[in-house]
Amino acid sequence: MNISCELIKDLAQPYFGGRVSEKTAKLIEGHLEECDECRYFYSGRRSVKTPHFKVEFSEPEEEQIALNLSRLSKRLQIRRTIGTVLAVITAVLGLSALLYDLISEHKK
Repeated sequence: MNISCELIKDLAQPYFGGRVSEKTAKLIEGHLEECDECRYFYSGRRSVKTPHFKVEFSEPEEEQIALNLSRLSKRLQIRRTIGTVLAVITAVLGLSALLYDLISEHKK
């Protein structure tokens, strides 16, 4: 099958991203073996080809899920603690300002 150079160049990004089928990858590679212009174009894009394969996702292990939940729980606890401390500091500063104002008014 004769594929145009324009089409081969349009497929460069999906090809290097591993987002073309195995059949399409073989067609591109076959064209690159015969066409110096496209081979030069592809060599300028990326020196190492991304392998063409399907990525299979496996279910996370229960231990990994438990570890991630534990880390998340610790982060949330730290954030709550920081929030509480900041609220207490704000309240103390507010009360201090109010008492200072009352005391200074009383002295006058």
